[in-house]
Amino acid sequence: MPVDPNADAYYVNMDILSSPEFEFENYEGFMPFYRFGCSAKYSDVKYAPKSAIQMDRRKTYNDIMAVSGAFVVSDRFRAIIEDTEPGVHDFFPIEMKKKDGSPLGKNYYLVSIRQYCICILPQLSACSKVKRTSFSNQPYQTCSERKLVLSRPAIKDMQIFITSVIAGGYLIVSQAVGRRLIEEKIKRLDLYPVTLSDEVWDFDTHAPEAAEWYRENPEEWENQQARNVPQPL
Repeated sequence: MPVDPNADAYYVNMDILSSPEFEFENYEGFMPFYRFGCSAKYSDVKYAPKSAIQMDRRKTYNDIMAVSGAFVVSDRFRAIIEDTEPGVHDFFPIEMKKKDGSPLGKNYYLVSIRQYCICILPQLSACSKVKRTSFSNQPYQTCSERKLVLSRPAIKDMQIFITSVIAGGYLIVSQAVGRRLIEEKIKRLDLYPVTLSDEVWDFDTHAPEAAEWYRENPEEWENQQARNVPQPL
């Protein structure tokens, strides 16, 4: 599908299914931080995994690859992120090895996108009905990448961020970043156009079930504060 170079923004879908399979080497630490998702900042590099080894024999190495549930990015992809929002997102060098133990010969980095913004307008997007998690009854919705409409006022000047409808996550990049990904032919990415609306995002209007749930579970709201979620209370 041709990519629209003039879209307001883009949803970035990583094609990890066709990527080689890697696992961390000699690492038993708790690893919640290295992924396309916002989490508590983990700035001490001495605790990060240092290497990963390939478990299969595929020979196509991409600019984004999955490792034990985390994501690594190439120098090329890291440069685009750093040029756009220098010092905002976290990167940790990691040695990537082939199945025989020999190095891939390219630099890769564990990545954590540090910006999170709830801004999807479900009424304007192609979203499911509100569902509930089985373990906490927390409401959530899933949305199709084919039609995402986001609130421009909520996004403000963010260029690279994670968004959701309360649960789940989508990597969103600005028009400028999307164009650069297209021009530099970053491998194994599907870019879907996203529309930006001037409608102001509001918890009680756009996620009333979630607003009520957070009021009933204030401790969960405290956990969300690190993600800079708009205040519903």
